[in-house]
Amino acid sequence: RAEEVKPDQLSFFYAKEPPRSAAEADALRQRLVQRHTQLDMNPLANGEQRPWWLLYAGETATLRFSGTRLAFLTMIGPDAGVVSCEVDGGRWRCRRQLLDRWSYFWRLAVVLLVEEMPPGEHTAVLRLEPEVPDPSVLRRPPSGPHWEAFRREGKAHKLWLMHWLVEESSELERAVVRGRAGGGAGSAA
Repeated sequence: RAEEVKPDQLSFFYAKEPPRSAAEADALRQRLVQRHTQLDMNPLANGEQRPWWLLYAGETATLRFSGTRLAFLTMIGPDAGVVSCEVDGGRWRCRRQLLDRWSYFWRLAVVLLVEEMPPGEHTAVLRLEPEVPDPSVLRRPPSGPHWEAFRREGKAHKLWLMHWLVEESSELERAVVRGRAGGGAGSAA
């Protein structure tokens, strides 16, 4: 199932001190949305545009979920970096290099973070690592107006987030568990 990424899951929405007024809270929200969103297509709703959340180096997103697998939907391009994920305080960990030889253009990708966790409630912390990816892996250098604007503005690598993808155990896994619990096919009666 797809779950939309929500602002309260993102580290940059937490402030050291709460805003003192509604106007200050609105101004803070506007600055954060301006820096941390990019309006583009919503791949799960054909023809619809939605803001993608942008995480910059060192920022995190936290998700509490019930399931056995966790992935996220992202845009991978020349601004991609390295993500790490810890689930349940580090019981499950992964590290994924998102920049690959085809990252000279932007494309959709589903990035699997963890699987084969026991069913139930979990907490995942996804982090965009501060290390700058090595552009020498690219098949050719990125170009075009979007890339030039990115370079002119001095934007660092980032992670595009719109949807978490969570899966409970699959039908096959549930059938195997049911079979074990019931003695399975061919068991002695």
